[in-house]
Amino acid sequence: MKDRALLAVDFCSENLRIVQLQRSSGGLVLQRRTSVRIPAAADRIDIAAALRQALTEKGFNATEAVFDLPNDRGFVQIFPPGSAKPQPVADHVYATDVWQSPGGWLARGVASRNDVTKAVEIAALADLGLLAIDLRSMAHVSALGLLHRTTGEAVLGLAVDDQQITLSLVQNQELLLLQRRDRISGEGPQSDMAEAERMFRLAQMAGLPTQPAKACLLAENGDATSLGHLEAQLGIPVQIVRPGQFAGLTEADPPLENPARYAAAIGLALEALRSQTKATATKMDQARPFNFLTRRRRSRKKISLSWRGALLAAGVLVAIALSATAGRALVKYLEMARLQEQYDRLAPLQAQQQEAQQRLQAVRSWIAQDKGGQRTKYLPILVAITELFPSTSEAYVTSLEIRTDSQTQELMVRLDGRSRGTEVLYEFVSRLNNSQMFDKAQLGRILDQPDTSSAFVKRFSVTFGLRSRDNV
Repeated sequence: MKDRALLAVDFCSENLRIVQLQRSSGGLVLQRRTSVRIPAAADRIDIAAALRQALTEKGFNATEAVFDLPNDRGFVQIFPPGSAKPQPVADHVYATDVWQSPGGWLARGVASRNDVTKAVEIAALADLGLLAIDLRSMAHVSALGLLHRTTGEAVLGLAVDDQQITLSLVQNQELLLLQRRDRISGEGPQSDMAEAERMFRLAQMAGLPTQPAKACLLAENGDATSLGHLEAQLGIPVQIVRPGQFAGLTEADPPLENPARYAAAIGLALEALRSQTKATATKMDQARPFNFLTRRRRSRKKISLSWRGALLAAGVLVAIALSATAGRALVKYLEMARLQEQYDRLAPLQAQQQEAQQRLQAVRSWIAQDKGGQRTKYLPILVAITELFPSTSEAYVTSLEIRTDSQTQELMVRLDGRSRGTEVLYEFVSRLNNSQMFDKAQLGRILDQPDTSSAFVKRFSVTFGLRSRDNV
């Protein structure tokens, strides 16, 4: 087997976590790893410069790389066999990749095309050959090795690092469930395990296709007490694993102190190396679930750089050969590209500000019109809903109706809105049913409505009743 080294870069919040894996006849070795702090306001030129500097200073010598996308910059939709096909999205706005497992389960990954293009340009500026772009949650699944298990039992995957908690369910190489949630900074292992267990319970409420026989846990930190509690709550045995353990990955000295922090980067590299082996070279689609760098259903043509990315990459390569006058001209071109980059980054924020302002004006207008005292009458209901409703960073209300059911004479509430995801909605329904004021809460149909100017891509409705009219 020919020796090969590969880089993987995990875009984790305001850090780049980089690993280099070496594949040889002796097996897989984690040769190098490092973490680079990136300021929040850094553009792609700054990120590429920091990446290249870290690679040089730390002795990384691989020239090919795989990237993932930061948290919340993509999502996965899973469709069981026989279900309706995914609705198309705007190809110029979103990059998508569809992966169908041997058993007929279909998973679609969706990401912003701007984010994908940005990753391509960063790789070009850092002088790296980019092989693939995946989602961070899928990188965690790859680090656990769940998609390559051939046993018939369903396995629950839990990956907990310092940034997020990833929950997955896999059976016979079929991805049946994939969810993620941001981890609360500063929380300990017991809180992490409790949150993982709560995610699993919410998934059960939504309906699991099968129950797991065991769980694999890849955690940032843990102890026997929190692990025992998790096993008791889940009711299944829990096995602690290290990233790449399934593939026989060994670590160069010194070994990782916090292996979960590099789990996403290791998962990226392992999946890419597996995709490039001779046994799977002709089955790239089956080997790698998602790769936003290629379009499978067409000619697998690589995504090209934008004009700014091409300009920047060309500028970096030829700057040394230019005369002083031409060099000053290049600086101006680079400055123009940087300003365009800043404008592109701020434009969505302006759209979000306008959206928030419109919503604020609508709420103020609604409150100002009392409608014969009815809104004052229902104020306790509105206050209670506000206390149970998810954070405004996760969802918001577009309309609310309180009416009397013509048959039962009970007060019923219908709430419509938009949200970032579905987990907060299931949790909201659970809170309503467990509250002292409301009952009979039901979540209606959830529709995907991708919007280039808003992150709230889910449209939903919830109906529920009051336990007693005495609450009004």
